[in-house]
Amino acid sequence: MEDKMPDAQTYEYESGVTKVAVPNDFAKSRRISNDSHLELSIVDQATGDEMTLGVDDFDVQGYGDEELIITLNEAVPAGSHLKVLGGRSRVGRRPLLHKLGMRVGEDNTSKIIPAPSITIKATGFQWGWTYSYPDFGDFEFDSLIAPKETVSSELFRLATTNDVVVPAGETVRIVTTGRDVIHAWAMPAFGTKIDAVPGRLNETWFYTENEGTYYGQCSEICGIDHAFMPISVKVVSREEFEAWVNEQADLNGLEPFFDTTDQLAAAEVPADVN
Repeated sequence: MEDKMPDAQTYEYESGVTKVAVPNDFAKSRRISNDSHLELSIVDQATGDEMTLGVDDFDVQGYGDEELIITLNEAVPAGSHLKVLGGRSRVGRRPLLHKLGMRVGEDNTSKIIPAPSITIKATGFQWGWTYSYPDFGDFEFDSLIAPKETVSSELFRLATTNDVVVPAGETVRIVTTGRDVIHAWAMPAFGTKIDAVPGRLNETWFYTENEGTYYGQCSEICGIDHAFMPISVKVVSREEFEAWVNEQADLNGLEPFFDTTDQLAAAEVPADVN
């Protein structure tokens, strides 16, 4: 399934609602057609905390049609909003709930994955990677093995000179190609491995909510320094990601893509010393 892009869409509705009409505007073969394709949650607007609703908390009419009518047992509380996530791409320990005789809401080990919000192009070469971000002016940078003297012994052949940076909780599309011979972009922590072939574009995707730095390697024998082509992905908050994109834009002579004035102002507010 790694070569099939998730296509789930997110819809949000204000507090107080009990009935909503949700577009089901996928291609007919991809429409939301049963409760395994839906996730509903109540989101606290102050904290961002989400409470997932069980299948007995709402009723759905129109599965397979161009519009779904969802009726809640109780109105959305004040200070909260309803989030509806609809799509057919699901990951987790039990991605095929219905085939296992289970219903959504009885098991929290699988999750509908939203459509990609970011695309990154990874070009393999002997022996390193070039990454570009076409959504943000197509800036690019090379990522090579970090020199042995600059990293700990545990990270040598894992760490790179430049990390791929992505936001947590968003689906990332990776498009691969090769500049000279066949390489392969592999990130075990994400369950992702795809060839980077000269003259061809392959694509895959990954999703994680856990911030941190993850390491992978080129996994296609590509020459004498094949073992020296590490991959590193740094997963950060959305705010950190936007600040990083602006930094890269500046380095490449581009205008900033995000207005971080409010974020900077909040960070500069002195702590209450009373």
